[in-house]
Amino acid sequence: MIRTIHKMILPAVLLASWWMGCAAAETVPVIPLLPEKPVIDGVMGKNEWRRAMVIPDSEFAEQDKDAGKAPAGEDTTVRIGVFGNCFYAVWRCRFGDPAMLIGLAKRHDEYENLLIFRDDCAELFFAVRKPYTEYFHVISNIRGALYDAVTSFNPKNGRFKSRPKEWDSGVTAMGRLEGGVMTIEMEVPLAALQLNEKDDMAVKLAFARSVRHRPSSKIAGGKYHNPPLWITCRLPYPSSRYPLSCISRKYSLSLLDNTAEYTVKNISGKDISGDFVHEVNGKPERCGFSIPAGKTKKFRFMNDLEDNKAVKRTFSLNAGPVEMIHECHCISPRELVRVYPLSDVLLKGESGILCLDPNPDQPTKNLSFDYRIGRGKYSEKQKLSAKNVNLKLDFSGQSGEIPVELRIFHSGKIEPVRTYHVLYRTFQPELQ
Repeated sequence: MIRTIHKMILPAVLLASWWMGCAAAETVPVIPLLPEKPVIDGVMGKNEWRRAMVIPDSEFAEQDKDAGKAPAGEDTTVRIGVFGNCFYAVWRCRFGDPAMLIGLAKRHDEYENLLIFRDDCAELFFAVRKPYTEYFHVISNIRGALYDAVTSFNPKNGRFKSRPKEWDSGVTAMGRLEGGVMTIEMEVPLAALQLNEKDDMAVKLAFARSVRHRPSSKIAGGKYHNPPLWITCRLPYPSSRYPLSCISRKYSLSLLDNTAEYTVKNISGKDISGDFVHEVNGKPERCGFSIPAGKTKKFRFMNDLEDNKAVKRTFSLNAGPVEMIHECHCISPRELVRVYPLSDVLLKGESGILCLDPNPDQPTKNLSFDYRIGRGKYSEKQKLSAKNVNLKLDFSGQSGEIPVELRIFHSGKIEPVRTYHVLYRTFQPELQ
């Protein structure tokens, strides 16, 4: 009798479990399609966000233990949606005192000076693949200056590790302060999230707002850098929309060479052909591509870095109107050597000291330099060593403002790869 009851109960339990699982799956909200493409200008248009999903202030929790409850008038609301091949989010952050807003960072990934982490910011966390131990993290301040990184989370010890040099999101962001409200809009190319056909399009999301003058932060979706506690949503497109996967990315960080290599795999069962676009600093180059089913193809690009100019490289693969791969990588040239005067104000007739402080992360092999004072002749070339150099400059017979030009050469190039200009000033003290 017991066995008979057990045989009757077990299928019922399994059926109930299956039904509850289906019901749970059905309750996962789908990120809505927006009626029109939002303009990323820091102004929340009426029609742009009309159908967006709203994360109200009541879902934001204070993260700083010392901050306690957020002061009145500093509520936060986020709206999200999808249009075309991009995910969109807009933060509306109120300030009790707008004069306290901080926005220092001006450039992409200005994390080396930690400027973005001193700013009032909107933050987006995006985990796309189970078990959600790796995720994408994007931060924007009111200027639209970005920090983006791939971050790994270790659930065993609760620690995380960010790798900003491995991923550039291609995100566009812009903010504006009006009426005591900071609005930051963000556009994220879905292809930059490296989705593929094996993904079920259920993603983990978290939204944060950093308040620097307190300092504290508010987050909707659990805790910082803890994907299991985030909000689960589903993207509105089927996974078959992403049959190509970028399985590796290699970037050269050399100052003399800007090389990128992408390895793309066709993970679908069909041959795929289309166009790839390689764009450097707004100058696109287009060419066709074809990748057989199950095969990989390498795309390699090389460009010289322009003197003291950042390079923004975008690489995308398109099959018809659908963008399947979108990779964006930004490099801000790191100086080979820091050049500065020991003192730029001298007594008339005093020698000047020009300091050369090589960057230990940059190779100095095959590099040399020369210099000239004013409009005089260039000195003989000297090898650039990995050690600090103090050049003694003879300013005898010169007065007023004295310009000095220093050039750095690579052995394989005639033109200098870097040119530095330093201005000295001399004066004659008045005798009493």
